[in-house]
Amino acid sequence: MHSDFMWRMEHCLTSMGKYKEFMRDYRDQRDEREAQMVAKLKVLEGHIREFEQGQETMEESMRAQYQIKMDRIGETLETMKHLYNDLTKDKEVMSIGSLKDANAKLKEELAEAKRELEELRPLKGQARSDKVNKLLLQNRLDAKLAECTELTQDLTHHKTMVEQLMERENDIAQKLEDQVASS
Repeated sequence: MHSDFMWRMEHCLTSMGKYKEFMRDYRDQRDEREAQMVAKLKVLEGHIREFEQGQETMEESMRAQYQIKMDRIGETLETMKHLYNDLTKDKEVMSIGSLKDANAKLKEELAEAKRELEELRPLKGQARSDKVNKLLLQNRLDAKLAECTELTQDLTHHKTMVEQLMERENDIAQKLEDQVASS
């Protein structure tokens, strides 16, 4: 009877040792997964910061190019306006030959303005496309952040369960030691 009790006691202590080893391995794995998730989150945040900086730089560059071309067009139109005003004021003085020259010059400037406008149109579409890409990446980031939050909550829940199991294990071990001591 005494040997049977000792065998059971030894079996319980062996089981408790295995359980403690299992729990230690579980905590180590949990901590490792948590560290991996934190590292992945930092990498994602770095990519997002790089993308946003690139996006801002590209938008500023496109705005600057657009503004330069618009300034040129404005200057061209202003020049054309002055030429037209000069032509209307001096139309009696001007000869037909000079009118033809002025007309040819205005046509050249108009063609130049049209070419510049055609160069600007693709930039406008590209700016829209970049904004859409930025929104898509932001949505992906939000989804990843939500996933990380959910995983963090799961880890917290598991941690609480492990702590409760550890408390139970300690209580059981204490009861067994008290029974052995009283026997």
